[in-house]
Amino acid sequence: MVYFTQAEIEQWLAEDVPYHDETTRALGIGHKQGVLDIRARETDSVLCGTEELIKMADLLGLHVVFSQPSGYQPSRGERVFCVSGSAAMLHRWWKVAVVLLAHASGVASQTRRVVLAVQSVNPALHVATTRKIMPGNRKMMVKAVLTGGAIIHRLGLSESILVFAQHRAFLPPSVTLFDLVQKLKAASPEKRILLEAESVAEAIDAAKARADVVQCDKLSPDILKDLVVQLKRINPRIVVSAAGGITPENAVNFARTGVDLLVTSSVYHAPPADFGVTMTQD
Repeated sequence: MVYFTQAEIEQWLAEDVPYHDETTRALGIGHKQGVLDIRARETDSVLCGTEELIKMADLLGLHVVFSQPSGYQPSRGERVFCVSGSAAMLHRWWKVAVVLLAHASGVASQTRRVVLAVQSVNPALHVATTRKIMPGNRKMMVKAVLTGGAIIHRLGLSESILVFAQHRAFLPPSVTLFDLVQKLKAASPEKRILLEAESVAEAIDAAKARADVVQCDKLSPDILKDLVVQLKRINPRIVVSAAGGITPENAVNFARTGVDLLVTSSVYHAPPADFGVTMTQD
């Protein structure tokens, strides 16, 4: 899956404890031994990030007693993680670990709900997420999305060719979409060419230009249902994706249109999954 370096994990810990834990120091409890349990408070969550919690625990010299893997779906009240060690290290680990687990699991859970909903309508349909992620969070969000069963639309500008109207603004008006596709295929012969279309006319022009993928931006399900038929008639091999404004609430409506792919960033804004934490002296 997604690999996190030791340096990245050390940075997470250093952010929260740049020098020392003043509360634990002042209470004089750092040397005492304890156990920390994490339990699910929800019935439909999908765990994500427990492998990173293990790495954090190892860095702090804590002992992982029990852990469920990313992708596991716990029942309400079920224990998902248990770690033991000194009070000083447990308190360094606690908040960083649980916040990471809650946010990553929230995104994984929301992703799983969307995927299951759209595949109940169209089992062949993929849900893909965009690169619209808060800087610094991309790797964990990618892991959460993959754990939830979706795929990644594009991880960054380096990996694929997707032409927006904002790109065409820098080209002469005389350049047609056909000219554009031919230029891109000549310049990057191993890449598929994706064109964004903001209207029915643009989508049809993209299909006629032999784009590999036409990404229909903010077109309603009613429009897409007829448009997909037209685009496939022009180019049976074209991939049609729907993007813009796709949420967990309306994803099923888009799934019924016949598109090949749903592109969304909405799952990144999922509420954190809810976990309860208890800490006891050993």
